[in-house]
Amino acid sequence: MASTPILNSSEHTAYAFYTTAEYWAELQRQIEGTKIGGRIAIMVMDFNPAEPFVQTVLQKMLAAADRGVEVWLSVDAHTFMFNPDTRSISSFWANNSLQKLPKALAAKLQLLRELDHKPTGHATIINLPKHSFSNPVAGRSHIKTSIVNDYISVGGCNLQHAEWIDLMVGWQRKSTADALFTFVCDVIKQESTHTVLDGNDRCMSLDSVTNLYIDAGRPGQSTIFQQALMLIDSAKQSITITCQYFPNSITAQHLAAAHRRGVRVEIIYAHPNMQGLVGGFGQRVSTLLERTRVPAILFKARLPASGPALHAKLIATEQGAIVGSHNYVRAGVRLGTAEIALVQHTTEFSKQALDALQRGLVY
Repeated sequence: MASTPILNSSEHTAYAFYTTAEYWAELQRQIEGTKIGGRIAIMVMDFNPAEPFVQTVLQKMLAAADRGVEVWLSVDAHTFMFNPDTRSISSFWANNSLQKLPKALAAKLQLLRELDHKPTGHATIINLPKHSFSNPVAGRSHIKTSIVNDYISVGGCNLQHAEWIDLMVGWQRKSTADALFTFVCDVIKQESTHTVLDGNDRCMSLDSVTNLYIDAGRPGQSTIFQQALMLIDSAKQSITITCQYFPNSITAQHLAAAHRRGVRVEIIYAHPNMQGLVGGFGQRVSTLLERTRVPAILFKARLPASGPALHAKLIATEQGAIVGSHNYVRAGVRLGTAEIALVQHTTEFSKQALDALQRGLVY
């Protein structure tokens, strides 16, 4: 069951946190409840219709489009850069063409086209590379969000890997849903986050303590990363941060500084084996480097290699929390990555986020 919604007294907005399994169940329930004239918009980086949970959600989206619901789906070109069957770089990366794809990738494309052919269905691949052999992890949209009628969810969940440890936060508010729905639709129409955002990060103020941020994906620029570092620097008692790998470089320096001033710092990160052969080697090298300059105690919360992969993106302190799609490290910022994150500066919001994380970590 999802966390009990947080009621913000100033704006009467309730926020609920979801683990991966909770989010899948809630998303399916919401899609099933849409009626003619309703709306669904989902933006993810990757999706894999071969996974049963994903297949169910996508079939419900198709059914919604059949009954007259406006359904919009955006996936990044990144999802066609890798062959999920072999976990290798795909032919799309080499020839920059969707005409000849491996079977698994062709199935993805066919499902997008099936939805796009519905009278009220819209689906597209965004941020297509301009040439062959482009950097597969640069210039991507890493945004994960869903809007179903007036209910918004943001966080780390793609339309794949239902077994991963992840977090989403959801709330209902028409004005924010309208703005975010328009943004997703514009991106799908333009087939590009870069064109729509034009290098400008966005901030939607929801109330005096809550903001929704969207990074434009301009290399070297990230309002979300700045907000994450500010949250770390303002902590006086505790910091919990989750990451797919040990949060290195600038982030590690800020976390180490917090530890030195007496803040309890817990860095929960995935085992390098979760990153594959090449990625795992890179993470081992990076972590070894950080061990030369970061206190050893900060490495204690690494998850075992035997469990599910960690994909949750959370920083929680006694001051508040940030949750979204950003990994809160500099690597994606340097490459230029579109991101989304919700920040609220209340103790209650932080506690609910940590409670949801603990539910996800029980496996």
